[in-house]
Amino acid sequence: MKTTYNVRYVGFAVAGLFGIYSIFISGKRVTYSEKNIIEMTMLALGVLIIAILIWFLVSILKKNATLKKGLRATAEKYALDKKSFLKEFNSLVIAQHGGKGVYKI
Repeated sequence: MKTTYNVRYVGFAVAGLFGIYSIFISGKRVTYSEKNIIEMTMLALGVLIIAILIWFLVSILKKNATLKKGLRATAEKYALDKKSFLKEFNSLVIAQHGGKGVYKI
């Protein structure tokens, strides 16, 4: 959940940067060198934001894989029916945190 909120913060930052760009920069006349500087800055910020989002995606996928592996191991350890165990866990996660849960069953 923490990482999901971080993705939202990045989205708000992108919206803020777009707003700042469109309000303060895009309507003004600039020289060719200033235009190049502005374009390179926006390109660098875009690449940085994409890199941050990819990093968040990888960390979310790693955490999700670790959780799924732990749930499978717990089901095997206590000789539980995997499908019903995962459904119960999914129901608990959805009830407490909302969203779509961990598994699509």
